[in-house]
Amino acid sequence: MHSVDARGKYMKDAQHWSDDKMMLYGRAHLKANSDKVRLILEPVLREDEGIYKCRVDFKKSPTRHYRIHLAVITPASKPVITDSKGIEVRNVSGLYDSGTPLTLICTVTQGKYSTDNHWQPPHVIDY
Repeated sequence: MHSVDARGKYMKDAQHWSDDKMMLYGRAHLKANSDKVRLILEPVLREDEGIYKCRVDFKKSPTRHYRIHLAVITPASKPVITDSKGIEVRNVSGLYDSGTPLTLICTVTQGKYSTDNHWQPPHVIDY
């Protein structure tokens, strides 16, 4: 939580108060000028995802509340291909007899939100 109290003074002279834990241990801070207060997260981490709330109190108007949901997209790991026995397959998958079944599994981990895995048959050119 971070509070800026500008009652009876200019925004540049406002009093600031913050809880270090709630301000993400120094990664979050506010920048205030005459008409805007900006929340700055540096750097944005996966655990920053969630609902952020802004409350504005006025002298002669009702308090206003605003909420946004911050979604943090986390890159997925490098794909790993394994065979049906769980053995990682690199460059060449081995020798297989014609007519026998083959299962190759492409696994991607650590990503947030959906990932699309596509298998492309040999001799297909991808532009």
